[in-house]
This record gives sequence, structure tokens and C-alpha cells, in this order.
Amino acid sequence: MLCSSTPTVAINVERNYWGPNFVASSDLMPTGWYDYTPEWDPSKKSSPEDAPKIEYLAAVQYEEDEENILAEQAYQQVIANYPETIYARMSARALYGLAGRLRT
Repeated sequence: MLCSSTPTVAINVERNYWGPNFVASSDLMPTGWYDYTPEWDPSKKSSPEDAPKIEYLAAVQYEEDEENILAEQAYQQVIANYPETIYARMSARALYGLAGRLRT
């Protein structure tokens, strides 16, 4: 992966599987521009306890990708499916912020 313009913050490429021979210093150029951890490991299976977190992170990714309708729906789904979790509370806060940005 090669990025040619200077970023003001690290480019988020987290939760990707880079393969067994991945070496960040040679595979992600220019060195130091990318935030690649945590890496996704396909050999690790997620547990049911991870479901709220996984769904919340999917909503966050939609929001980062400016897929605001999908983000809104995903946050609402986290709240509906896991109302007693921290991810439901974080989703509610995210919805509030998302609604404010959509109004402007």
C-alpha cells in the first residue's frame, strides 16, 4: 500500500489481515503513516460476548466512511439488540453527534 500525500493524522488501516509475511516497515509505505494495529487474525473466532463490540465497530466504520444512513441504522441496531451494554450507551452518544452533523 502506498500513500503519496502527507496525512495530518495516521491513516487508519486497522483490523485487516496482512498475511503471515507482513512487515509493516516494508509493506506500508511511507513508514509511520499508517495505524495498522490491531490486526485481524482470521484464526481467532469471535465469541458471543464480542457481538455488541463487533456491531458497534461496524457502525463506527460506516460513520468514518460517511455512510451516515447505514451508520445511523447500525447504531440503532446496537441499542436495540444490546441495550444494557456500554456499546449501546456509546451508540446513543454517537447517534446524538451524528444527528447534529446531519442537521448542519
